[in-house]
Amino acid sequence: MFVHSNSDLRKAYELIKVYTDCGKGNAVTVVDTKREIRKYLKRKQYGVLNGVLVKDYGIDGYIEKIELPFVFGDEEAEMYFENNIRIPYYPSQYDCTGKAFTSWRKIFKNSKGRYICYHRVCVDC
Repeated sequence: MFVHSNSDLRKAYELIKVYTDCGKGNAVTVVDTKREIRKYLKRKQYGVLNGVLVKDYGIDGYIEKIELPFVFGDEEAEMYFENNIRIPYYPSQYDCTGKAFTSWRKIFKNSKGRYICYHRVCVDC
Protein backbone atom coordinates (compact mmCIF):
# COMPACT_ATOMS: atom_id res chain seq x y z
CA MET A 1 0.00 0.00 0.00
CA PHE A 2 1.44 3.37 -1.02
CA VAL A 3 0.36 6.34 1.08
CA HIS A 4 -0.41 9.42 -1.07
CA SER A 5 -2.73 11.42 1.19
CA ASN A 6 -4.18 11.71 4.67
CA SER A 7 -7.05 9.39 3.72
CA ASP A 8 -4.52 6.76 2.57
CA LEU A 9 -2.70 7.29 5.87
CA ARG A 10 -5.90 6.63 7.79
CA LYS A 11 -6.54 3.46 5.76
CA ALA A 12 -2.98 2.27 6.38
CA TYR A 13 -3.38 2.69 10.15
CA GLU A 14 -6.71 0.82 10.01
CA LEU A 15 -5.08 -1.97 8.00
CA ILE A 16 -2.34 -2.36 10.62
CA LYS A 17 -4.94 -2.39 13.40
CA VAL A 18 -6.98 -5.09 11.68
CA TYR A 19 -3.91 -7.25 11.07
CA THR A 20 -2.66 -6.94 14.64
CA ASP A 21 -6.11 -7.41 16.25
CA CYS A 22 -6.88 -10.56 14.29
CA GLY A 23 -3.49 -12.09 14.93
CA LYS A 24 -3.56 -13.45 11.39
CA GLY A 25 -1.56 -10.56 10.00
CA ASN A 26 1.19 -11.20 7.56
CA ALA A 27 4.29 -9.70 9.24
CA VAL A 28 5.70 -8.61 5.89
CA THR A 29 2.51 -6.67 5.06
CA VAL A 30 2.51 -4.92 8.44
CA VAL A 31 6.19 -3.99 8.13
CA ASP A 32 5.74 -2.70 4.56
CA THR A 33 2.70 -0.65 5.57
CA LYS A 34 4.55 0.89 8.50
CA ARG A 35 7.47 1.70 6.21
CA GLU A 36 5.15 3.49 3.76
CA ILE A 37 3.58 5.46 6.63
CA ARG A 38 7.01 6.63 7.77
CA LYS A 39 7.97 7.64 4.21
CA TYR A 40 4.76 9.64 3.82
CA LEU A 41 5.19 11.40 7.16
CA LYS A 42 8.82 12.22 6.31
CA ARG A 43 7.81 13.66 2.92
CA LYS A 44 5.08 15.66 4.63
CA GLN A 45 7.54 16.96 7.24
CA TYR A 46 10.02 18.19 4.62
CA GLY A 47 7.34 19.70 2.39
CA VAL A 48 7.81 17.35 -0.55
CA LEU A 49 4.06 16.80 -0.84
CA ASN A 50 3.76 20.03 -2.78
CA GLY A 51 4.26 18.17 -6.03
CA VAL A 52 2.45 19.48 -9.08
CA LEU A 53 0.68 17.08 -11.41
CA VAL A 54 2.22 17.55 -14.87
CA LYS A 55 0.50 14.77 -16.82
CA ASP A 56 -2.19 12.34 -15.76
CA TYR A 57 -2.31 8.99 -17.52
CA GLY A 58 -5.39 7.82 -15.66
CA ILE A 59 -5.09 4.21 -14.57
CA ASP A 60 -1.54 4.03 -15.98
CA GLY A 61 -0.07 6.58 -13.54
CA TYR A 62 1.13 10.17 -13.71
CA ILE A 63 4.09 12.53 -13.92
CA GLU A 64 4.63 14.97 -11.08
CA LYS A 65 6.97 17.91 -10.65
CA ILE A 66 8.48 18.15 -7.17
CA GLU A 67 10.66 20.91 -5.80
CA LEU A 68 13.18 19.22 -3.54
CA PRO A 69 14.08 20.78 -0.20
CA PHE A 70 17.39 22.60 -0.03
CA VAL A 71 20.25 20.23 -0.85
CA PHE A 72 23.92 21.03 -1.47
CA GLY A 73 24.69 19.14 -4.66
CA ASP A 74 23.70 16.66 -7.34
CA GLU A 75 24.68 13.60 -5.29
CA GLU A 76 22.65 14.77 -2.29
CA ALA A 77 19.63 15.40 -4.55
CA GLU A 78 19.90 11.87 -5.97
CA MET A 79 20.29 10.43 -2.48
CA TYR A 80 17.30 12.42 -1.21
CA PHE A 81 15.16 11.10 -4.08
CA GLU A 82 16.23 7.50 -3.47
CA ASN A 83 15.57 7.68 0.28
CA ASN A 84 12.36 9.72 0.37
CA ILE A 85 10.49 9.83 -2.93
CA ARG A 86 11.25 6.73 -5.00
CA ILE A 87 8.53 4.09 -4.92
CA PRO A 88 10.17 0.67 -5.28
CA TYR A 89 8.76 -2.01 -7.55
CA TYR A 90 8.08 -5.36 -5.91
CA PRO A 91 7.54 -8.18 -8.42
CA SER A 92 4.62 -10.47 -7.75
CA GLN A 93 3.53 -13.87 -8.93
CA TYR A 94 0.19 -12.34 -9.89
CA ASP A 95 -0.37 -10.57 -13.18
CA CYS A 96 -1.78 -7.27 -11.89
CA THR A 97 -1.23 -5.96 -8.37
CA GLY A 98 -2.39 -2.35 -8.81
CA LYS A 99 0.64 -1.02 -6.90
CA ALA A 100 2.36 2.23 -7.85
CA PHE A 101 6.09 2.33 -8.59
CA THR A 102 8.68 4.77 -9.91
CA SER A 103 9.33 4.34 -13.61
CA TRP A 104 11.83 7.16 -14.10
CA ARG A 105 12.92 10.51 -12.71
CA LYS A 106 14.78 13.56 -13.96
CA ILE A 107 16.50 15.79 -11.40
CA PHE A 108 17.99 19.14 -12.38
CA LYS A 109 18.83 22.55 -10.93
CA ASN A 110 16.67 25.47 -12.05
CA SER A 111 17.78 29.08 -12.57
CA LYS A 112 16.96 29.94 -8.95
CA GLY A 113 19.34 27.26 -7.67
CA ARG A 114 16.61 24.88 -6.46
CA TYR A 115 16.53 21.22 -7.43
CA ILE A 116 13.47 20.10 -9.38
CA CYS A 117 12.45 16.50 -9.95
CA TYR A 118 10.13 15.16 -12.63
CA HIS A 119 8.88 11.85 -11.27
CA ARG A 120 7.03 9.29 -13.43
CA VAL A 121 4.84 6.95 -11.40
CA CYS A 122 3.35 3.88 -13.10
CA VAL A 123 0.79 1.39 -11.84
CA ASP A 124 1.32 -2.35 -12.13
CA CYS A 125 -1.76 -3.37 -14.01
